[in-house]
Amino acid sequence: MNKNIENYLDTYMVNPDPRYAVMLKGKWGCGKTYFITNWLKKYKENKKANLVVLEPIYVSLYGLKDIQQLKHALDRAISPFLYTKGAKFVKNVFKIAGKVVFKTNLDVNDDNKEDITIETNLDSFSLLSTKKNDEFGSKLIVFDDFERCLIDTKNLLGCINNFVEHGSCHMIIIGDETNIAEENNKDFIKFKEKTIGREFEIAPDIDGAISTFINTDLGENEWLIKHKLFISDCFKQTQYNNLRILRQCL
Repeated sequence: MNKNIENYLDTYMVNPDPRYAVMLKGKWGCGKTYFITNWLKKYKENKKANLVVLEPIYVSLYGLKDIQQLKHALDRAISPFLYTKGAKFVKNVFKIAGKVVFKTNLDVNDDNKEDITIETNLDSFSLLSTKKNDEFGSKLIVFDDFERCLIDTKNLLGCINNFVEHGSCHMIIIGDETNIAEENNKDFIKFKEKTIGREFEIAPDIDGAISTFINTDLGENEWLIKHKLFISDCFKQTQYNNLRILRQCL
């Protein structure tokens, strides 16, 4: 099932102006972030030969309270070098320069005082709201933790709609719609039709997750590798598909 979703996302990215977002749904812990992380890795590897200038923009909406905080998160995702102590110059970032001056203050030595002020022609909303793609190629935005966002749902969906309809952005929204706060859920149901064109349910990839946890996260533990099939069978018997719990158990 998840492979079909991967194939659809690959096709979605070929469309130069889709004008709709894709939503990936599923219960907490089912592996939604795990799925999109793996897909993004493959997508970026496949696009290296095409010299895509703008890297996929991934933002967690967890705890964001207003559009200004969202803009700040997008600025950080687009121009991460401005928020590192080294402040290394990244050439590709400036190939996507927008029309508005973006200003940020840096605290280099963590003394809570502004040490450096940097100005550059970068503004995330301006960049993501313009249709001209010649300078920076395809624009892919991933908004994770949708149900944990505190921004008014109408404002958030309006912002997303602006990106997909006026900015030719490809947008992937990830969340558990069953856990959207009651006061926001009515607006979500009412307004999502204009913005979200396709929805998919992510199925937990238990075997894939176990392999990743054992071979990558847990340092190739020999005992776990030897008993991987047994571990998989035991976890499936529980019918509790929360991969976070699975990782904690391992």
